[in-house]
Amino acid sequence: MQVSALVVFTDQRQSTWLRWLRSGYRHCFVVVRDPAGEWLACDWLCGRLEFHVYGPQQPTALIDAFVARGHRVVAVVKLRRRGRRSPFRLMSCVEIVKQAIGVGGWRPITPHGLFVALRDAGHHTFEP
Repeated sequence: MQVSALVVFTDQRQSTWLRWLRSGYRHCFVVVRDPAGEWLACDWLCGRLEFHVYGPQQPTALIDAFVARGHRVVAVVKLRRRGRRSPFRLMSCVEIVKQAIGVGGWRPITPHGLFVALRDAGHHTFEP
């Protein structure tokens, strides 16, 4: 399986307003593979965008590391071209992930909704 991106779902509790979201799905971020085989994480945290380079490694090693931390992971095999953009979108961790992997439309808007949408679309899921 040639994985192009990993979507990671966490139970982050840095912001009190996240407590209304489903436990285990309070935050998400994306890790994409560049053409050189390097993995780059893009994470929207409390109003700032953070990046982390994981370097060249097998996707299974990253998946195992995230699952060992208690995170849920969805492996995206093929990135899609973005469809028609909605004129108005709220900046959120879900929106950053959707833009990175090519999910169009205004829905889903929560991390759990994104997890369900990706799972139902046939992407491989990994859970602790």
